[in-house]
Amino acid sequence: MKKLFTFIVGFNLLCMSAFAEIRDEFVEKTLDKNLKIKPRKVVVVDKTTMTPVHVRMKQPFTTKWLTPKSRENIKEGDIFEFELAEEVTIRNKTYPEGTPVLAKLETVSMNDIMGVPADVEFGSFTLDGIPLGGLVKKTGANRTYWVYPCINGVNRFFALGYAFMPVRGGHAKIKPTETFTLYAE
Repeated sequence: MKKLFTFIVGFNLLCMSAFAEIRDEFVEKTLDKNLKIKPRKVVVVDKTTMTPVHVRMKQPFTTKWLTPKSRENIKEGDIFEFELAEEVTIRNKTYPEGTPVLAKLETVSMNDIMGVPADVEFGSFTLDGIPLGGLVKKTGANRTYWVYPCINGVNRFFALGYAFMPVRGGHAKIKPTETFTLYAE
């Protein structure tokens, strides 16, 4: 019985990759001709022709301040103010250091139990009506790498691993001294 089970598992493992290749051939020969939705073309952006813009946040930002009650005050889509970290010339106009740059809060998520970190993402940057390309994304300390093994490993001994469940991930922080690079056409 053990030999039969070993043979079945081994045969299935050997056949999996062959089946995947057969399926790919089938898709290429038959389905691609009838597809109405064509794959998107990859647009390669040449950053050498774009102007780098260095920005920093005016006020410190952290997700530590966001509690379920205060979260009503800060929502995704809110506008935050960054500033230029150095002088930049875009479209024959020079902007001095400290010029305001507006950004939209794209994503914010709180840290959670079992070591899941908080993260925040800013996008849709504009400098005096000129759109800037790029994102500012910060993530807190990811403690899942040691919390999950502790929970699963220690649970074998009288369910003591559940003592690690309240460990929360780190907060996402952006300091005014950190600079981020965006690009303008």
